Amino acid sequence: MKSKSKVPVRNLKAEMLDLYRERGAQTETDLIRAGFTKEQIDTLAPAVAEQLRAEEFATAA
Repeated sequence: MKSKSKVPVRNLKAEMLDLYRERGAQTETDLIRAGFTKEQIDTLAPAVAEQLRAEEFATAA
């Protein structure tokens, strides 16, 4: 029996956060060029923004 190869699961939110940390704010076009789909951007951008605000708040405290 052939073993099924496992495709690594991407953590898209972490990838977006890393991209922000490396390059700063990104436009939708920038994110699409980085390999994200419009649906992924629409779904994850609010969570990424909230995470960044939380990190900034924690740093300021």
